[in-house]
Amino acid sequence: MSDPVDEALGRETSPFARFLVRPGVRRGVTATLVVLSLLAVALAALALLQGRGVGGPTTGTGKGVLLFLLGVLVGGIGILAASRLVESRVGLARRERYLAGARQRQTARQAADHEAETPRARGGAGTPRVEAMLMIDLIQSTELITQHGDVFFRDLLRRIESSFIPVARQCGAVYVDGQGDGLLFCFEQPAEALAAFRGIHERVPAVTRGLLAGVEVAFRGSLHVGETVADARGNRTGLAVLKAVRLGSAMESLRGRGAGRNSLVISQEALEPLVAAGAAATLIGEVSLRGFPETHAVYQVEV
Repeated sequence: MSDPVDEALGRETSPFARFLVRPGVRRGVTATLVVLSLLAVALAALALLQGRGVGGPTTGTGKGVLLFLLGVLVGGIGILAASRLVESRVGLARRERYLAGARQRQTARQAADHEAETPRARGGAGTPRVEAMLMIDLIQSTELITQHGDVFFRDLLRRIESSFIPVARQCGAVYVDGQGDGLLFCFEQPAEALAAFRGIHERVPAVTRGLLAGVEVAFRGSLHVGETVADARGNRTGLAVLKAVRLGSAMESLRGRGAGRNSLVISQEALEPLVAAGAAATLIGEVSLRGFPETHAVYQVEV
């Protein structure tokens, strides 16, 4: 095991300096100085009494003893001062080592955070890119809040996020955003989005397990492919994002013709790449999307 004193002072420091700074040495020097001080006082008093008698001059021997003791005291004080100086250097060295370590840890955390954020802004902020957008909506969220309260709904959303988001990230999601009672995921490939929805579909029973008696929770997914633009924080904007959200909200109009509970619908733009990847899709109708002209074909994908 390495010596912390050696590490603090550095290997280039002299062995004598490393010896002085050790607590045991410093305590020994201090105790020695105390003993010598007491001894010097006693010997000085004795020398003065013997040298003067009842008023005679101080003898040469008495002066020699005093000078010797004074030298010992000065030397001891010097050693103690040197010990304190080296100790101060150790403290400064340790402080610098701590600050250097803290800077390294901060740099490592920043690098890790940057690496974690990099997929969200892949291609650079403001650079258009084509992505597959998967929107997951909670069905009848208003009724759930009305019947069971805000606290229940908040806990339900937390359960949904903790269950669905890891699945999407494992499948390659490069962006995740909350959309009220739903989640928006962005992928580089439509096949990744389809794999994510299938993984999410498998998690639905675990999300609903243990809820209040009589509570039914279900989802629907909508998948669209189009061009998005990311800002500096990775947030996606553009008509394609808006269409993915509108597509999910328009599913109520297709009730009875498909797009039921825990199902996935896709846009015309997502059809070709998904079929090329081996997915089976069925046309279930045309929908009007608020803010978009004409109607839009909607397909249901077998999950």
